[in-house]
Amino acid sequence: MKDDFEMWQDKVERVDLIELSSNARYEFAISYWKAKSSLTRHMDAFMKSHIADANSTAFPAYQDNINFPSQLNKRNSRLPELHLPRFSCSYEDWPDFIAMYNSVVGNNEDLSTAEKFQHLRACLDGAALNTIKSLEPADANYDKALELLTKRFDNKLLHFQGHVRDIFGLVNVEKGSSEALRGLSDKIN
Repeated sequence: MKDDFEMWQDKVERVDLIELSSNARYEFAISYWKAKSSLTRHMDAFMKSHIADANSTAFPAYQDNINFPSQLNKRNSRLPELHLPRFSCSYEDWPDFIAMYNSVVGNNEDLSTAEKFQHLRACLDGAALNTIKSLEPADANYDKALELLTKRFDNKLLHFQGHVRDIFGLVNVEKGSSEALRGLSDKIN
């Protein structure tokens, strides 16, 4: 747009010499740089909020009332920022992890498949990450990644064995300690 303006302004000035003394170039330059700096600020805020923290589901809070398409997803909430859970390879943690992931990311229709895949990779550590590490981060591989993780970690028998192992690993309760008894009850439940 700036180049087009310069070209047309040159043509106007060749035809009308009075235009040489006008403030048209100056006014255009001021408007151009204001718009460019405003857009740059908003794009930086957008990029920081969507890329810098891959585990965050917070939305950007813009200060100005400019109608950008990204503002359509703006959410005014007083709740603290929600971070996605981490998952490494604990079989008994799989059901909670996948339920939380699906409710925040997997079922979010505003996210592209590539974004969902990036969020998934960002949530994984250890053996879980190694399970899908060989997959290229492409749209087609998102479903494959979920399938591989589900086949590996959604094993009801291993979930049960993990819970039983945890129950047998609980420490004895000190006699007369209601707080320790409540802690043991919570862990067993």
